[in-house]
Amino acid sequence: MPKFYPTIINSFHGSEGERLVYEALSKLNNEYVIFHSYRWLGELNQRRSEGEADFVILHPKKGILSIEVKAGGISYRDGNWIQTNRNTKEEKIIDPLGQAAESQFRIQNYLRKHYN
Repeated sequence: MPKFYPTIINSFHGSEGERLVYEALSKLNNEYVIFHSYRWLGELNQRRSEGEADFVILHPKKGILSIEVKAGGISYRDGNWIQTNRNTKEEKIIDPLGQAAESQFRIQNYLRKHYN
């Protein structure tokens, strides 16, 4: 089983999707280190100076992977990802791939800057 941080996750922010992903990731071997709800800070002069990745997976040989979990009313329409609120049916355009890529980029830059 991988090493999780935090070691005990009491809440998945009400996300059934995050719980399911956690269960799947827990089947990986002990070479992996996984951070849940990893918050990062960027440089103040950048477009976004802070963010959060649902899961960050580290492996000494395979590298880093950032996962943004979306569950529930998610669809892809006219070139956009759409998230639909189950209660209000309100729709908003989201960018889960961009979110995951930005988190991964910020984490990699931090590691290069401080541990290169």
